[in-house]
Amino acid sequence: MYLLVLPSLLLLIISAMNILMLASCLIMTMLVSNLRILISLLLFFLNPQLILIMFLPLIPLLQHPLVLVWFSILKFLFPLYPSIGIKLLCSSPFFFFFFFFFFSKKFQLVPRKI
Repeated sequence: MYLLVLPSLLLLIISAMNILMLASCLIMTMLVSNLRILISLLLFFLNPQLILIMFLPLIPLLQHPLVLVWFSILKFLFPLYPSIGIKLLCSSPFFFFFFFFFFSKKFQLVPRKI
């Protein structure tokens, strides 16, 4: 009986995580208030290669030590533990929300009001 319930429960959890990802990206976009970032985040879920083109101005930010540590953790966990790697990847918009919220003034990602 558990074998029948487990796949549907897994699909439900994955759908909930996807909804949370999109919601966190929209919240982050409202804070950053930049349409280009919203478009690039939406394109990331559709086609990961297109985000590289749109995030080229943010390459210095992507080389920040916190981001590099995050990606190295993901790179290390995916081959060893795919389920943990997927969970971390699904929570990465929350990490970027945290990152943008605390470092946006330092890197001037949020347009200043005059």
